[in-house]
Amino acid sequence: MSVNGAPVGDLTVTRLLFVVQRLASLLIVTQLVNQVTEVVIPFLVDRFISAPNRKESEDDSEEDKFRNQSALPPFPGLFAEYIELLVQFGYLSLFSCVFPLTAVLLLLNNLTEIRSDAYKICRLFRKPFSPPVANMGVWQVAFEVLSYVSVVSNCWLLLLSPRLQRLQEEGGVSGTNILLAAVGVEHLLIIIKLIMAALIPDEPGWIRKKRERMEYRSMRALRQQQGEES
Repeated sequence: MSVNGAPVGDLTVTRLLFVVQRLASLLIVTQLVNQVTEVVIPFLVDRFISAPNRKESEDDSEEDKFRNQSALPPFPGLFAEYIELLVQFGYLSLFSCVFPLTAVLLLLNNLTEIRSDAYKICRLFRKPFSPPVANMGVWQVAFEVLSYVSVVSNCWLLLLSPRLQRLQEEGGVSGTNILLAAVGVEHLLIIIKLIMAALIPDEPGWIRKKRERMEYRSMRALRQQQGEES
């Protein structure tokens, strides 16, 4: 079978190679730009612009340290950080079957970004207050939706693999049967994911017990304090 004089298998291989090249170039360039904007530029700004004008030492009193902190710009929030993690999770979950090095590149990027984010929070911005929250909110929904989409994406990318195309040509398997098999595998994986999500608790038992113990101690201390005041 051919399209415009070229075998379908060759066209599939060419398209997959094009996807791999585009994904690799986009991922590498994105991570390099991210490292420059989040590591190199903040370090240079702090080293050559902020540091000469900063008047603080280890012997300063707590009041002076707080006053110096108030002069720093406020922390911009976690929206950009969540967006970056969502994009990285999309690269990893949607296209890792065609470019397995995605996980390695993202791991190297995040190992350096851990220290760069800590440096920015400690040196470049006013220390943020972290209000207690139960979960990630709408970001949790975004990651969940992306995880389901990744199941569909990987199944269809594997459907275009050259090995499967050769199996179809040599074994005489019809395209309809392969398509139905891909749909079946996709639904099976989604069902397995739902079962695992239902069986594995979001909060481990030892964390729940420790949290309940801390809440009990806090309530008991509060009752004792109220009893002493009355």
